[in-house]
Amino acid sequence: MTDVRTPSLRGCFCCGQSSPSLSASSRRGFMLGAGALAISAAMGRDRAGAQAAEAKPFRIDVHHHLSPPTYVTASNDSGFGDPLMKNWTIEKSLADMDKAGIATAMLSVTTPAVNFTKGDAARKLCRESNEYGAKLVAEYPGGSAISQCCRSRMLKAACAN
Repeated sequence: MTDVRTPSLRGCFCCGQSSPSLSASSRRGFMLGAGALAISAAMGRDRAGAQAAEAKPFRIDVHHHLSPPTYVTASNDSGFGDPLMKNWTIEKSLADMDKAGIATAMLSVTTPAVNFTKGDAARKLCRESNEYGAKLVAEYPGGSAISQCCRSRMLKAACAN
């Protein structure tokens, strides 16, 4: 019966039984292995450096939040919001995008959007959030796009604006 915990090493370059001259403990086998290791290490290092220098962000983040200053003020006045949302800055957001290789982010305010406000205050907060997002899109072309903030029951008024 074969022990499944011990993998078969047949065919492995260094331990394979198919090439006894290369796998045997000999000076020639050692030198071939050391040379192959040195060459692959040198080539791998050069490639990694070239790839890092050439790498450009290519991802699109379709769920990226922003926190306009007026939104943070309104959330503070209403007593909700986590520190991540309240401490949001465009600089932190751009750094996160760079780190993750994101070229473009679709922006929207976080949950609960403006559902914690009503009437004119909600419309005003929507407009201010949308204008702030539009300003970011203008300042960082190609880096962001905005998903409009609008409550469904305010759609008619939003379209009129």
